[in-house]
Amino acid sequence: MSAVSPRDDSAALMPPPSLPSTSASPNTAAVDEARLTDDDIDALISSLQPHEELDQLRAIEKTIRETQSRRRREDEEMRAKMHALDSALSDLRKQSTRQAADWRSLAQHAETIEKLDNKNFDLAKKINEQESLLSSLQTELLELKRAAEELEEIDVEDESEMDKDALRLRIFRGLGFLPSKSTDASDEWSTLLVRSDTRNSAIHFDIHTAHLKQNEISPLVLADQLWKAAE
Repeated sequence: MSAVSPRDDSAALMPPPSLPSTSASPNTAAVDEARLTDDDIDALISSLQPHEELDQLRAIEKTIRETQSRRRREDEEMRAKMHALDSALSDLRKQSTRQAADWRSLAQHAETIEKLDNKNFDLAKKINEQESLLSSLQTELLELKRAAEELEEIDVEDESEMDKDALRLRIFRGLGFLPSKSTDASDEWSTLLVRSDTRNSAIHFDIHTAHLKQNEISPLVLADQLWKAAE
């Protein structure tokens, strides 16, 4: 065997020269691609708009509050309407319900209505009669006032010789009553002419006793007819 020189041994112990590593290059490129640039960061920040999101949340909350308030108002209105309807229904029930003591059959109800109608008719008739009587009394009062004025104008000294019948006749004529006698010698007044200044008319009345008895005309009825004719 040949002897090995020290130089050769030291060369054998040296590691082989390192070659350029080709495996590190792809990893470095991936890291560079995943890294955010300044433009990417600015775009991300600009995409996040907290003010708009807050405004949207506030709008949603406002809509919810308005909806709740509207529902409460509608509920109160419905409750008020239901209360009014309940009151109206209660009133109708009270009006339509008859008490046992006040209940009447249809025949009794019709009879009661007829009695009330007759009573109203009688009252209206009495009212008309009273109004007619009042009108007659007013007319009589006016005639009496006029007669009193005429009497005041009479000279007592000139009328001293006037008898009672002549004075009564003058008063009657002043009231619109003009009595007359028949052609016979009877002292009884037979006819009476009643003059109405309001209607500008005159009506003849037969006041003979026999005529009044035959027609059953009482003095009260005759007086009422005379005063009505003189109105």
